Amino acid sequence: MTAKTRLQDITRILCKTTTDYAELRETLAVYKKLLLDLTGFDMEEEGNRENIDTPLGMALGPTWAVMCIDDIMRTKYFVKGLVKAVTHLLRTQKSVHLLYAGCGPFASLFLPLTSVFGAGELQCTLIEINPQSLQYAQTTIGRLGLGAYIQGIYLMDASTATLPAIPHTDILLTETMQRALLKEHQVHIVANLLPQLSPQTLLIPEKITLELALRSINRDGDHALPASFEPVSTLFELTAATVRNGALAQLLETGRFRAPAQTLVPAAPATGNGHALFVTTTITVFDDEVIRLKESGLTLPVEIALPEPHQPLTIQYLIDRQPLITCERG
Repeated sequence: MTAKTRLQDITRILCKTTTDYAELRETLAVYKKLLLDLTGFDMEEEGNRENIDTPLGMALGPTWAVMCIDDIMRTKYFVKGLVKAVTHLLRTQKSVHLLYAGCGPFASLFLPLTSVFGAGELQCTLIEINPQSLQYAQTTIGRLGLGAYIQGIYLMDASTATLPAIPHTDILLTETMQRALLKEHQVHIVANLLPQLSPQTLLIPEKITLELALRSINRDGDHALPASFEPVSTLFELTAATVRNGALAQLLETGRFRAPAQTLVPAAPATGNGHALFVTTTITVFDDEVIRLKESGLTLPVEIALPEPHQPLTIQYLIDRQPLITCERG
């Protein structure tokens, strides 16, 4: 079986409307092994395990970027969402140009699309900050014989760079994030690149929502069952509209951004019970392809320590060069 045939089988399973977790886990293990074998990538090589720290956040080293494939629901939802987005655009135009910022060593979210769309329907430009990752991405494209899909491959920091002359871009894809939009460059990249593109360009993921949520705990401090989270308020939402309405303009000008602060006054718990406060993440990739709470490592909740009852707590998502969540009492 050729590598392209195996990629087609992998894509077929990723795009299923139902989810068989065992099948999906096995399929993505096969996908990762295919790419490792194809390129000779060494997960243990020291240079592949080094992150790049920039003034604006952290860019994952190649090994850690490869391990993102193992996040099975993240990979499934992103691939399905991309297929839906490209299909949606092809209803009214002949071809789609995808700009993939932070493509990692294999451009692993792009490759499955080549099993669904021909090069006449889909073109892609790849951007990557890590030179080793970029080299492996070039090797992957070459050995799979996918060069006809590629408009260009660029080594640059997508969070600060001015784009080179590239074709009209229909979709901006970047998955450069961790839970609660901490540590990595997602917000910076979107804020930098989207204003350089057409106002009609689709953003993938199209919405990332951070919410404050309460969860009940019992007197022993263990989380009560069922494990339900009660949303309190929205902390921050990243969409194309967030950028286009100017909300992130200060980020480009000063490197700093503050979302509206949220104030919470914890109530006194019932006898023997209490609450824990979390920041939760929901990722709408495209349309109804949504990664919900705890379905992925990207949507694991982040706990915030609560003060004594009736003491106000002000919580804010902000970027002071790097993304943070601050909590102030009183």
